[in-house]
Amino acid sequence: MTSKISTEDYNKAVDDLVNVNKLFTLAVFLGLALATAEQHSLENRADCDAGTIVAKRLILFEVLSFSCFISSTVVVMAIKLHLNIYGGGEKLKHKIREMMVFVAGLATFFAYFFLMLSMVDIIQIRLGKLSCRSSKSLGAAVSVISIVSSALVVFMFLMLPPLYTAISHIKS
Repeated sequence: MTSKISTEDYNKAVDDLVNVNKLFTLAVFLGLALATAEQHSLENRADCDAGTIVAKRLILFEVLSFSCFISSTVVVMAIKLHLNIYGGGEKLKHKIREMMVFVAGLATFFAYFFLMLSMVDIIQIRLGKLSCRSSKSLGAAVSVISIVSSALVVFMFLMLPPLYTAISHIKS
């Protein structure tokens, strides 16, 4: 049995997600600052420098991440506004809100995924391409991929289902 939650409880959860999105959006802009062409890596071997292809890909991943964070934030803020104006109410509105929570969750998931890929490119720009097999580059990339992937699994399986269920059980 799932108990009813208040709109205030849901709004607190939405505010937390929005605050986290803001924090990571700032990280995206910091990553963009590192996307400079012809930057030499710390590996001190010219063939290990990432080059413009990796810098362009970094910008692409950062823009995709930013877009997903903004989309997620806009959707959850729209849900919050809708709840504050119209309350829990009607069954059809519940279904629309459930779908919007799912869309916001997917957008957040992909935002983190693209941010992780951009971090791998930052590692390659700063420490050297992964193909050079530098222990520092490989260690940093494996660490970022492992930690962020684990967090994404936790997010998908432990955070989204309760949020999805909560939106269905908001008091009218």
